[in-house]
Amino acid sequence: MTLKRTVETLDGLDDAHKALYVEKDGKFVLDVEPDNDADALKRAKDRETQAAKDLRVKLAEEAARREALEAELAEATGQKKKPDELQKAYEKKLGENEAKWKLEVEKREAFIKKSMIDAQALKLASELFTSPALGERFIRDRLAVDMEGDEPVLRVLDSAGQVSASSLADLKKEFLDNKEYAPILVGSKATGSGAAGSGKGGGSAAPQPHEMSGAERAAWAKSDPAGFMAAKQRGAFNPPAKT
Repeated sequence: MTLKRTVETLDGLDDAHKALYVEKDGKFVLDVEPDNDADALKRAKDRETQAAKDLRVKLAEEAARREALEAELAEATGQKKKPDELQKAYEKKLGENEAKWKLEVEKREAFIKKSMIDAQALKLASELFTSPALGERFIRDRLAVDMEGDEPVLRVLDSAGQVSASSLADLKKEFLDNKEYAPILVGSKATGSGAAGSGKGGGSAAPQPHEMSGAERAAWAKSDPAGFMAAKQRGAFNPPAKT
């Protein structure tokens, strides 16, 4: 940039160049000795050159600073893998803990269900069947436990294995009224069996082992082999001794 010796205004000049001028007669005159104009202009040019150099240095510094920031950003982006790995590890551990907890809950629920069903099945079987072990299996198949509420609730299943509105009393009556179970029901509790072969009790009581017909004995042996053999071994099929 060439500096004019005289200018009407300092507008458009930077502060360094403005300082070279003095106001005179309403104008601005370059403040140099008349015999040293060349030196003054050279100094002004040197200052301009230095200013340009300084600007280039600042631009270089800014570029370096930007590269450094980009490097930091790249490094930070790369380090995100570590939190991601930690997150994955945490989620894996959480999943394992949830699976373990779920298994524990299932085990506890299974134990509660089995305990409730076994207890009630044994109770009813002892009341209804001559062989509680056999009757327990029949009754157990008709019971379930509902775990949805605050407390487990015993439910009666229908013959298709679906939850029904029947009560335990209804289930008990169903077994008593079913002729297929008559040979193995306790005589004093059985109803509707017909017991045609006994000729006793007005047809209301199931026959005692020694009163059973061949068909009834065969049905018992098929449905409850253990109970049948136990009765046979203790001589339950022999007629009672006459007194």
